Amino acid sequence: MTPRPEPSVSTYELPTKEIADADAPSIVPSGRPRSEANKAAEEPETELSQGDFVGRYSVLSCLGRGGMGVVYKAYDPQLDRNVALKLLRRGRGSVHADLRLLREAQTLAKLKHPNVVAVYDAGLTHHGVFIAMELLAGKSLNEWLEATPRTVGEIIEVFRAAGRGLIAAHDAGFVHRDFKPSNVLVEDDGSVRVLDFGLAHSVQDARSDDDLAALGDSDPFERDLGQYPSGSRDVFATQAGTLVGTPAFMAPEQLLGGRGDHRSEQFAFAMSLYVALYDRSPLGGETYEERRATMEQGLRVPEQHLERSANGERVPPRIRQVIQRGLADDPKDRFASMAELLEQLEQPPSRWRLIAIAGFTLLAGFGVGAMVFEKPEEQPCADPSSALEGTWGPADRARVEETFLGHGELVSSAFVQVRDQLDRYATDWVDMYGESCKATFISHQQSELLFDRRMRCLRRRRNRLRQAIDSLVSAETPAVLTQRTIVPFKLPSLDGCADLEQLTVEQSLPDDEELRRRIEQLRERIDEADTLYDAGEFKQGLELAATAAAEARELGYPLALDEALWSLGRLQLAGGSAREAQTTLEEAVLMASEAGDDRNAAAAWTGLVFSLAIQRRFDGAAATELAARAAVARSGDEEMRGWLLNSLGVLYTQQGDAKQGQQYMREALEAKAKALGSDHVDVAISWYNLGSSVVDEDPDAAREAFEHARRIFLVTVGERHPMTLYVTTGLCKVERIRGHAEAAVELCSGALAHFEAYPTSSWWMGQVSFALAEAQWDVGMHEAARENAEKARVHLLTDDPTTAQRIGEWIEDPEGTAGRKQDREVTADAEVGKDEESTEPEALEARDRP
Repeated sequence: MTPRPEPSVSTYELPTKEIADADAPSIVPSGRPRSEANKAAEEPETELSQGDFVGRYSVLSCLGRGGMGVVYKAYDPQLDRNVALKLLRRGRGSVHADLRLLREAQTLAKLKHPNVVAVYDAGLTHHGVFIAMELLAGKSLNEWLEATPRTVGEIIEVFRAAGRGLIAAHDAGFVHRDFKPSNVLVEDDGSVRVLDFGLAHSVQDARSDDDLAALGDSDPFERDLGQYPSGSRDVFATQAGTLVGTPAFMAPEQLLGGRGDHRSEQFAFAMSLYVALYDRSPLGGETYEERRATMEQGLRVPEQHLERSANGERVPPRIRQVIQRGLADDPKDRFASMAELLEQLEQPPSRWRLIAIAGFTLLAGFGVGAMVFEKPEEQPCADPSSALEGTWGPADRARVEETFLGHGELVSSAFVQVRDQLDRYATDWVDMYGESCKATFISHQQSELLFDRRMRCLRRRRNRLRQAIDSLVSAETPAVLTQRTIVPFKLPSLDGCADLEQLTVEQSLPDDEELRRRIEQLRERIDEADTLYDAGEFKQGLELAATAAAEARELGYPLALDEALWSLGRLQLAGGSAREAQTTLEEAVLMASEAGDDRNAAAAWTGLVFSLAIQRRFDGAAATELAARAAVARSGDEEMRGWLLNSLGVLYTQQGDAKQGQQYMREALEAKAKALGSDHVDVAISWYNLGSSVVDEDPDAAREAFEHARRIFLVTVGERHPMTLYVTTGLCKVERIRGHAEAAVELCSGALAHFEAYPTSSWWMGQVSFALAEAQWDVGMHEAARENAEKARVHLLTDDPTTAQRIGEWIEDPEGTAGRKQDREVTADAEVGKDEESTEPEALEARDRP
């Protein structure tokens, strides 16, 4: 983990060991004489020792140092108690600094709140100004964050408490003006206190910083904007226009010389929350000048940067919205008050929405008994839609529509279909949640343990829905958005969350709460990799899935490992190496068996059949087919049966048994239509596969099958989606076989241009490139044909060396008799392989993964 922007070295006070991301840089002016006061500021101060007295207080030990002062543990004999005694640093004993410290004491003395440190006494001795404060046992917020990984909920709870302390200050007429993580203390009992009001400013007080500076005894060097004493890492106000606070947490208006108020406090609060959640600062630069330049240009925090915390946990949308609004450049765009910000941050769920939260938090290690359902004020399960709050609602719908409309007319035409699909999925999710809730808490037909397992399953479906929406709204170009329009149509089926038998035998989660939390975060990353797979973004998906698989091995939980391996294996099949995929899927089979995960075992075996088919590795294929059939039968998944039949169709066609291959393709089509409905995109893929398997012997039948596929794709993902372009390539082959070579060149050229701009797997690129080469040769474009054939050969060298060799022979003698014969064989092989490549990655989707 990278160091937090201001790691603490004290268990009580503001640390001095803070990196540049969090604090003001130490800047020494050039060519400017230094006063005696400044020289003194650089001299080492004398540290008080045990037994020294400050007024009536006896020093016991040093607790810590900050930019303004030193804090000691001391004994108060008058009241017989230990206190925290803060002394102004030696060398800063100006009238201005003394007044500021006394003002801190006066400010704090007015604040009586459980989230603000209590002040007992203040005075002036020969050691300087002192403040006697409540002695607290705990850690600074920085230390608390570093001590152990914290969940988003834990971090938010601490900031809610600190926010209540700031509201108390605002109600008393003050703003802190230097709020940051090191000025928040988390006590050993969990209480939260805001510390160090040394820069607090009274909104009502006529004695402003200007008045204090007018008292004199301040150095001209300290009066310049942006100049700080070289011994300090904090910034102190000396007169109007001088910075007050810590630049890394200061609002733009403060960095640019303005005075902070309650709206500036919101910025500091939101910035601190950002740093705590994401373990980094959104600000660039290491110096005050660089940070000021960032602010002048306008601080922009991309939405996708806020989706996950530093520990990989998803941050709720409402929290992200609070942060973004709190960090608004213009104070008017922030909240009307700190109280309003905190209200948005807290926003307690309705009583029966807690049912959903109960089930979901079980994954993080809490028992069912953590929730109490005694004497409800509302009817249980009365509003199941609230369990989906923050995932898909009017605001999300508007964002998706804005994204589509913003990318032009061709893309915007797909919005209605996408919106309707998301609406349907969300409705089905809510219905299933409501049914499970009622079965558990009203009719009592379902145990709370089973409710918990169904909630885990539904939560993952909800994650995928959220990720589908996020992938759409984050698309930066029309082409990317077009590619991602299929994601809502590929959302995993909810049926698995209703399979009570499978959920009952599912491997239990570990007892260790920390391990449960890590498994939950890991599964979110696996779900994200699966979403990238559906979006066709194989490179990013491969990286994420590989990382997830490595972490799963460390966790030692077989079910999580088999899920990660399955995700990685199908991504390797789609956008990597089929040989690597085979190795991954073989391990996935073993892990799924160990975990008792019948669905993933069936998916992995189906993937192995396909990997052997596209590699033309037929030795042992019969045994693999037998094992795959047994695994699919054991899973009872009709859709997976359809994908297995699809893979067998490819396998048998590649082996030369075209008739049997076509029969399997037809059976696959029937099975998927029965499981998914006749207009599902996966059914369109099977139509495409069937067309590819018969294109050489019956181009008319192939054309009919391709047109079925094209019709479904057009009303779901649109005409520019890669799936539709796969069909275009199939029609290209039909036109060439029917003797319409020019039309074939036009169709294949358009498809290949798209895939060169937005690459798919090497295997698929090889099929399209060679299909175009054949058509180009027929119309006399011989040089271009050989160039594209060579590209196809290179693409296929690793995963399909047999076809690569045949293409090489074709390049040498396209007109020869042998070449013509091989040409037709390669075409047939390419159809089937292509059909499977475009479709099989879809086929390998483990939709019902628990």
